[in-house]
Amino acid sequence: MFQHRLRELIANLEFEFNDWSLLWEAFTHRSYLNEAGRGENAKSYERLECLGDRVIELVVVDWLFDEFPEYEEGPISRMKARIVSTNSLGEIGRNMNLGSYTRMSRGEERERGRNSTKLCCDLLEAFIGAIYKDQGVGAARIFIDYLLLKNARSILQKGRIEYDPKGLLMEIVQAQGCNAPTYTFESKSGSDHEPVFTYSAVAMGRTLASGSGPNKKLAQANAAKAALLTHFKPYIREHS
Repeated sequence: MFQHRLRELIANLEFEFNDWSLLWEAFTHRSYLNEAGRGENAKSYERLECLGDRVIELVVVDWLFDEFPEYEEGPISRMKARIVSTNSLGEIGRNMNLGSYTRMSRGEERERGRNSTKLCCDLLEAFIGAIYKDQGVGAARIFIDYLLLKNARSILQKGRIEYDPKGLLMEIVQAQGCNAPTYTFESKSGSDHEPVFTYSAVAMGRTLASGSGPNKKLAQANAAKAALLTHFKPYIREHS
């Protein structure tokens, strides 16, 4: 039944596989091996997961390197982290229903289920690790392009202005040949228990906007967000 299900998966993906033992390994949970009677030589997906994680990062960084030639290491690293996040990869693995193809103990299935974000992320990484071992980085790249990179720009755009406004403002400003923004303290108001800090975002030789918050970090983030919405709204989708 297990092997039949995996053959269905590969057939549905219109993919060819040579060493099917790699697939058995990629879809075997450690809990399955811990049950009585499993062979000592059997392996869980964890080794292939580790390998697949590195292969995905390599392919994604290579894509970002070519796609955004104006960006330095910092922005590329942040964009890579967003594309290959557990949530992003887990969503892909869940959409592929990878948990349903996996051997695991009944106890593990009852406790955590087959569709958790972490499990689906791990399984996707293990699957890509298996493809890499079976056919090399070229085949893995094709698979990653199809599953992940075709949606990479939308992943980068989704919620970026909310989760990292300072990073996004820096990328847009530097892409225009200017120095990174700085943040200037303006004022502190409110009580000691409920302070309100105000900072200004300064870039391109002028003050772009101000923002307030209960601490320095949030005040600067709000200043960056105000600057983006006031001065750079047409650029946000392109550079996020």
